[in-house]
Amino acid sequence: MRFPRKGREMACTAAQLRILGFLTKSVAVLGQQGGQIGQALQGVLADGRLPVSDLQPAVVPACVLMPGLLLDPRDPLMQSLADCVDDLHWKSPGFGRIPDAVSRQMAVVEILGPDGMFVHQRVRLGVLLQGEHLLYPNHKHLAQEVYHVLSGRAGWSVDSVAFQPREVGDFIYHRSNQLHAMKTQTDPLLALWAWWGDIRSVSYEI
Repeated sequence: MRFPRKGREMACTAAQLRILGFLTKSVAVLGQQGGQIGQALQGVLADGRLPVSDLQPAVVPACVLMPGLLLDPRDPLMQSLADCVDDLHWKSPGFGRIPDAVSRQMAVVEILGPDGMFVHQRVRLGVLLQGEHLLYPNHKHLAQEVYHVLSGRAGWSVDSVAFQPREVGDFIYHRSNQLHAMKTQTDPLLALWAWWGDIRSVSYEI
């Protein structure tokens, strides 16, 4: 498979192939949910060509938790993540708007999207890591969103109602501008996420 980069064709690197493998599996898992997310993801990888960004592997302090979450990955999606985790560009979440006391205990990678390792203008898709004993306070954005829990468990609050337990395998949907918050206890949370609709980062509020 080949990807256009900086206006020319170049072979995909081994690291990009590993990331693409995880992206392909992620699109399949989320796409199986059908509905709006299925429609949004339809055709994302259909032509086998995606622009590749210049983002290089990077870590933030919360990434120290990652090896413990990927010690014995038995789920195919988790195994694929383990294969490429060191190739990913991890950063603090929230577009610089989350308080430092919270954001330094979190990490996010945008694999697909306007700011992603593979560039796409209609969908954002990535992975979120949230440390244990941490509240990610109420926030909202114009984009519609889905989370798929890969590891750990967390309480999820939507529209400021009581936190509800969510665990591995669960899918959680947020409508456009719907307030939501996540709270971990003894386990870190690792979750796949995707945005579609109005995915501009400027709409993110916390």
